[in-house]
Amino acid sequence: MSSPNAAPVDRIVLTLLFLSLTANVYLGVKVLSPAAMPRRIAPLVIGSTVPPFEGKDMEGKPSLVDARAARVNTVFYVFTPDCVWCGRNLANVQAIAASAGERYRLIGISLDPNVQPYLRANNIDFPVLVNPSAQTIANYKLGPTPTTIVVAPSGDVVRIWQGAYGPDMVHDVATFFGISLPGLQADDRSRAGGVR
Repeated sequence: MSSPNAAPVDRIVLTLLFLSLTANVYLGVKVLSPAAMPRRIAPLVIGSTVPPFEGKDMEGKPSLVDARAARVNTVFYVFTPDCVWCGRNLANVQAIAASAGERYRLIGISLDPNVQPYLRANNIDFPVLVNPSAQTIANYKLGPTPTTIVVAPSGDVVRIWQGAYGPDMVHDVATFFGISLPGLQADDRSRAGGVR
């Protein structure tokens, strides 16, 4: 036989189960809703308009590069000193820098602020910025290295190359800049100022 208190206990247990189930369903809907899902950052695309680039120069001073203030395209080359493919692509980037003149301007963007030894070891003489602001990282979708972004004086992105200029893209890059490129170099980890 059941005790006289069994019915109220059963009702309390059923009520608690119902409340628990309701709370779990509510939380499940909240967690799985599109608004709660983490947003993936869409890659930068050709035709996007980007604001000025905010970073710091090699002396640690704030620097603002506004492509709209230039009469020529601004080429941002994003790299890190320890990136193997950045090292293998260095001769290509130096060829682009050597041809810049009044046709375009090249600005390096190092995602690693400790870049001075690498710049000296590799005789890099084009301007390099470090520590891009959080807003700049979001605006330019900075991430994988190397990445080359060409921004027109209108502020519109006209070209993006992600990765080193391997056989599949070296012709496209060379044609765009109207120059000859040496191609990828061997993975020589001894050149550097950083392990690649």
